[in-house]
Amino acid sequence: MTKEESTKIVDRLKIYRQNFMIGNNVYSEWFKVLEPYDFEDVNKKLEEYLKNADNYNRIPDPYYLTKFLNTIEQKTKKGVIIVSCPLCNKKINDLEFSNHYNRCLSVKFLCKESKKYFNRELDYEKLMSASDKKFGDFYWNFSKKLLDQLPDGVQKHSLENSIRLYEGKEIKFSKEEVFEQCTF
Repeated sequence: MTKEESTKIVDRLKIYRQNFMIGNNVYSEWFKVLEPYDFEDVNKKLEEYLKNADNYNRIPDPYYLTKFLNTIEQKTKKGVIIVSCPLCNKKINDLEFSNHYNRCLSVKFLCKESKKYFNRELDYEKLMSASDKKFGDFYWNFSKKLLDQLPDGVQKHSLENSIRLYEGKEIKFSKEEVFEQCTF
């Protein structure tokens, strides 16, 4: 990353977090940390941080923004490894696999349950390409509607616990209560 690109990251952060104080050494200190990394990777991580409602009014430090990123040197040594998603067979960069797999698994669940309980086909590609916020909103709204359709049992109790956790509430069923209904 160049010094100018590092400055763009700091300035962008200042736009979204007005309480972020920029003193004489801030630009140079951030540059020391960010320099080995690719601007696009760090900028994307900053974007994700800013979009996450849990981070409202919080200021990330440069070490957080580079956590789990490969430096430019590591990327060139490592090369790009392409893997295949076991759910959809899409070929993706191994660095993006975890995010893709989690979304793909969630979308497959939504599509299957929508067809089963609402006799409605969902657009897989549209759900896969939705922003994290839009997808999250859709996922949890759908889950609440699905909860009303499910018969009493493991799936209903597990889903209800998940929704309650998402809403910041205490879970309703212990794992023992959920699994006592299982027959193996």
